[in-house]
Amino acid sequence: MRDVIIFDGAMGTELMKYGLKWGQCAEAFNIHKPEVIRDIHKRYLESGADIITTNTFGANSANLSKKGYEVEAVIKRALKLANEAVREYKEEAGVENQHRSSIEVELCEKPNRILGSRIHSLLEEKKKLVAFDLGPTAMLPPYGNMSEEEVEALFEEQIISADQEQYDIVLIETMLSLKECILAIKAVKKHCDKPIICTFTFSEEGKNLSNESIEDIVSELSKFNIDCLGANCSFGPFGMQKIAKELLKATELPIIVQPNAGLPKKVNNQNVYDMTPGEFKSAIIPMINEGISIIGGCCGTNYEYIKELATIREK
Repeated sequence: MRDVIIFDGAMGTELMKYGLKWGQCAEAFNIHKPEVIRDIHKRYLESGADIITTNTFGANSANLSKKGYEVEAVIKRALKLANEAVREYKEEAGVENQHRSSIEVELCEKPNRILGSRIHSLLEEKKKLVAFDLGPTAMLPPYGNMSEEEVEALFEEQIISADQEQYDIVLIETMLSLKECILAIKAVKKHCDKPIICTFTFSEEGKNLSNESIEDIVSELSKFNIDCLGANCSFGPFGMQKIAKELLKATELPIIVQPNAGLPKKVNNQNVYDMTPGEFKSAIIPMINEGISIIGGCCGTNYEYIKELATIREK
């Protein structure tokens, strides 16, 4: 058996069920509808997620200031809600003394990369973890007009605003470029020594949105002693299988995959993801067998997808 960790699924597409529109501020729900965020976190935990992600994907001042919100207030509330969800779940489920079961896989000779890692050790100790989410700012050229120093300061403001007692891991996710990812890593490492997970969105050719290869990304990030590397969003899990193999080949780090629930289709002017939870799981299993360490979902996934992933666990 090999231990595989389960992350939660989407936040943004879940919030659309509560009225969020494209382009609106998802992080505003932390302030105005905290019960919704707390409930989403808790339902992911009940579905089998080991790690939940704070609702702070766009909680940088370049984004929030345009919408009338303060970084510190949004982040502090997000962390409070995530921790409340974990605490309530643990009290109701009585998980403090339970042992996490392993994932049953066919190719058990694959290296167990996550075993002995800081992330795995934390999970063994605490049973459920909170990941503080840092999303892309999209403020470096060609997407924006900020300097590298200014963008690093955006990330630094976020990490300073987050009480280190309130989160276990930093998730630097959906990065548009290697440069922005490195700026985020530098900002985090100035202020804390928490485990860092970095994920990028990739094309089917294995390039990120700045046309940088997996080999280039691995080479540069090897200088920063991160804890886990991977891919999220992008496309569905079948398309991510090739990316997963390339990541596993390029680095010895634990690898995370968080694919979308397939490719969206426009229905009544809304994006609809039509991959079923069962289909999603069937595409994830081969990646586990190849050696993936952490699995989860991105756009279009919900509690049912995470619940289905959790059924892979050894009974």
